[in-house]
Amino acid sequence: MHNKRMNGEATYTAKWEFLPDGTTNTIEKAPFDAAFETDRKAWDYVTLHQKGQDSPFFNTYYTEKTPYLTMLANYIRAKSPESELLFFNSWAAHTKVIADKYEDVYKPIVEGLPKEAYYSAVHSAIKSNYQKAAEIIGNPNRIIPAGEAVYLAVTQYGFADIIMDGEEYIKDGRSIYRDASSHLNYNHGRVLAGLTWYEYLTGNDVRNNPYKHESISSEDMALLKEIAHYVCSLPEYNPAN
Repeated sequence: MHNKRMNGEATYTAKWEFLPDGTTNTIEKAPFDAAFETDRKAWDYVTLHQKGQDSPFFNTYYTEKTPYLTMLANYIRAKSPESELLFFNSWAAHTKVIADKYEDVYKPIVEGLPKEAYYSAVHSAIKSNYQKAAEIIGNPNRIIPAGEAVYLAVTQYGFADIIMDGEEYIKDGRSIYRDASSHLNYNHGRVLAGLTWYEYLTGNDVRNNPYKHESISSEDMALLKEIAHYVCSLPEYNPAN
């Protein structure tokens, strides 16, 4: 998608520019290069990630016939040479989604495994792919570990992946996901991802940040900050550590 727009074959239906005062500016039918047209200083970082359902499959990032990854990275570096190009490590689908899409999506990864191993298998595939992608573009281990934070929240810190009432997804319970598309929910899930971005990009220990989300308990806020801090310290995501 980005390569088509990069090559001028299409435009984006809209571009949302987030301004320093917290407001946004929407530009309809924006060309790819609009992202680099700013009257402020150059971007410190430009991030790349693959969409969730494709993230476990490396041939959607790069093949010799379709080297989308390197073409995109080279173009961005040419347009914004002062910026560091990072990857945003996305998260695995929750187990129900993997099971529901077993035949048409996830079978190559989880075939032969018990259902309780699905989540870890898909997470491992995504993690491996982002590490490989970062190496290919020449910036190994520089990966924002939001997917790792999500995985640990569910598997080691006691958060549910999803909470359901019959066939209905509960969007804002003490869980991480909110729907059948594996979007993060509006409290624990998105706050956790945001805390991870904050520490990774600023280098500040997020545990010392006083931010508190109104719908999250003090105990859970402390847990989410602990998770974010821990994953940002892992050497596989940051060679400086």
